[in-house]
Amino acid sequence: MQDKATFWTLLRESVIMQGLLTLMLGGTLCYLYAAGKEVPSDLAQLTFAVVAFWMGSKSQHAVERASREREAR
Repeated sequence: MQDKATFWTLLRESVIMQGLLTLMLGGTLCYLYAAGKEVPSDLAQLTFAVVAFWMGSKSQHAVERASREREAR
């Protein structure tokens, strides 16, 4: 039986919050670059760290899901 991802499940796993935070920081960084404004180095470093964490957690979720599916067989 496959679990369907519900809003509450995703919120509990903080996938939604991670995605929103990543989009907000990435959008801010892109806006500042496109507008030709000075980009604080702390903002750039924070954005890269959050994106790296988000990508890492996405890959971890995929590994866990594959492991559960393998065990279910």
